[in-house]
Parts: sequence; C-alpha cells; structure tokens
Amino acid sequence: MLKQADTETLIETALECGRQQASILAHTETLTDEQIEELIEIEKIRDFSIRLIDWTDVKQFEDRLHVLQKLDNDNQVLLSTKRKALQKDIELLKKRRNVAGEYMNFR
Repeated sequence: MLKQADTETLIETALECGRQQASILAHTETLTDEQIEELIEIEKIRDFSIRLIDWTDVKQFEDRLHVLQKLDNDNQVLLSTKRKALQKDIELLKKRRNVAGEYMNFR
C-alpha cells in the first residue's frame, strides 16, 4: 500500500510513526517486551515510508518535514536516556525469540 502512496501520505505516515514512538517513550519509565517490539515495528514502517518519499516533490511539505525532524530529534533524546536498558531488553527479546523458534523447529 505504501509503495503506491503519494508524497503527502508518506510524510504523514512517517509523522504518525514519530508521534506513536514519542507517545510510547514519554509514558513509560521501563519498556515491556511488547512495547519494544512495537517501537521496532513502528521504526520499520517509518524508515520504509521515508525511503519511498520522492524528495524532488517535498517543497510544499517543508513544514511537516520540520515537525518530523523535531519528532525524530525528541525521540532520539528519549531513546538515548533509555538506550542501555533498551539494548539489554532487545537482546533478551531476541534470545527469547531464538529459543522459541528453535523449540518450534524441534517440535
């Protein structure tokens, strides 16, 4: 669906992803496994949307791009304060997934 989206829709999608990430990061002291997975999925969608943007067609959307840049910067600040805990949580989550995958393959 995103591959056929116009520039405005792609920018709005990236903005909404940034808003969702900010919401998750702002309202939680420690993140649950589910929230970490949600942040990862949101980031994938955001990155994909940004890659699809036709950058020759963004002049009329500069104000929204500034908002997106501010959201990204704010989210980076929030993430950097939680980065060490997040990295440990992500590693644990990956290990759990691998163990679960190996178990399912074994069965």
